[in-house]
Amino acid sequence: MLLNNNDKGLVDNIVRSFNYLVERWEDERLYEDFKEYRKYIKKSLPHGWKVKKFTSSPFTLRVESDRFKVEMVADEEKTLIEITEI
Repeated sequence: MLLNNNDKGLVDNIVRSFNYLVERWEDERLYEDFKEYRKYIKKSLPHGWKVKKFTSSPFTLRVESDRFKVEMVADEEKTLIEITEI
């Protein structure tokens, strides 16, 4: 699947937000409420995207639009990203 520039920009922004939260959670998990992370990710999603799954262990985010599903799973070593056209 080849994303056009607009779609690529939207997905890049979602991935950046996810990576920011992963790094923050690694540092702050003992002090911060994961519910606040859910609020942040909902605010940072582009219009028309919805959170379908968001968990802290493993740190996972699945979001969908009317055209794409993006799933990201992070562990201590890597982040896996799967983009599927719906």
